[in-house]
Amino acid sequence: MDHVLLQFERDRGLAYLSRALGITFNTRITFDQIPEGDTEIRAFLKLEGTPRRAFDFAIESTIAKVTRRFLQGLKTDSEWETFREQQRSRSGLV
Repeated sequence: MDHVLLQFERDRGLAYLSRALGITFNTRITFDQIPEGDTEIRAFLKLEGTPRRAFDFAIESTIAKVTRRFLQGLKTDSEWETFREQQRSRSGLV
């Protein structure tokens, strides 16, 4: 799978294109602060093109699984970076 980053705004979101199986995935992910102090992550996906029938599986469920894994990894990375920033701030290393 090839990826092309189209837009990145720290703490706001990103947009990228992915290409696989004859389909172009146009993805936009946004991050919004919510009152509880957490971050809401929203993903928007637009499929363009016609998938090749090289594999016999439901492409939609596969895309959903991969997207969930990606967002979970993004959440984990984000939480780790927030933790590191808090630690640096507490130790006066900012």
